[in-house]
Amino acid sequence: MAIRTLTAEPEFRDAVPSKPQIGPDSLLAHEYCRGQGIELGAAAHNPFNLPNSINVSPHSDDPDDPEYEDFITYKKHQIEICGLYAAVDLAGEASKIPVPDSSQDYIISSHVVEHVPDLIGGFLEWNRALVRDGIIFMILPKRDAAELDKMRGITPRQHYVEDFAFERTPETHPFDGVEPRRRGHYHVFSLQSMLDLINWCNRHLGLNWEILETEETDSKVGNGHTVVARYRGPLQVRSVQLRVARAELARNQAQAGRSDSGLETTGRRSSAEAELAAIKRSLSWKGMEAWWRLGLRLLPPGSTRRRIYSGLASRLFRLFQGRSGE
Repeated sequence: MAIRTLTAEPEFRDAVPSKPQIGPDSLLAHEYCRGQGIELGAAAHNPFNLPNSINVSPHSDDPDDPEYEDFITYKKHQIEICGLYAAVDLAGEASKIPVPDSSQDYIISSHVVEHVPDLIGGFLEWNRALVRDGIIFMILPKRDAAELDKMRGITPRQHYVEDFAFERTPETHPFDGVEPRRRGHYHVFSLQSMLDLINWCNRHLGLNWEILETEETDSKVGNGHTVVARYRGPLQVRSVQLRVARAELARNQAQAGRSDSGLETTGRRSSAEAELAAIKRSLSWKGMEAWWRLGLRLLPPGSTRRRIYSGLASRLFRLFQGRSGE
């Protein structure tokens, strides 16, 4: 089936534009993406119109779940542009896709990778879901696609290696993005920086992607870069990949003269993680989470105060987890 679109419910009718806008199709995607596939974070205003594609996106119907606010924010964004929103077929992450191994012929991500806290982990998860010789079709935003990204530097490879080594999530990734919210723009790209990252992963982590085609300016909307790759297999062992990434991170940090690389011995790290887990199980931690979520629910969705509150709360959680200095 193709990606399904739904009309705005009554509470969102005020957001429907008088002149809906829907982006053009992608001939390049139709050329490469054949068979059964996944689109990550599909958007009603930016369709690919592939006949056998499903939408995998973070989703929750529980107002107390952080995924609920993210879904409502993205849903409203789509409605404000075209009056529709893409139905979610499977709730999942780019780095945790709920499909069997080797079950998909292609994976599409358009303006999604900047929102993935552990991008290398995401790439490896795509390999798991793809059949051998499956297609990866990515459109990543240009540096000037978002106004505030223009003021940020291109994300260095070291940053992606740290994200993978620490297995970062939306709750643990240091935020330096466009706006103070969960799942903002974690990364800023150029076409060359993405190709360099893929090449590094090919050499060191067995990513095994063959670059088939690139576009400096994508032929769909024109505000991104396109990378089309083929996964050549076979699937690598994740535990080995993590050890390689952590060793690389430790070497780089040692060369930079850091006395503490952040990658302590396994025993010390396990002890710290066990202590943190114990604190999280405590009533004090649950109380903090309850107050934080209550505050978010009381503030108007999309308001400046809500975004500021969300950003401050996220920073306090990272401080509590010992990551405020990253």
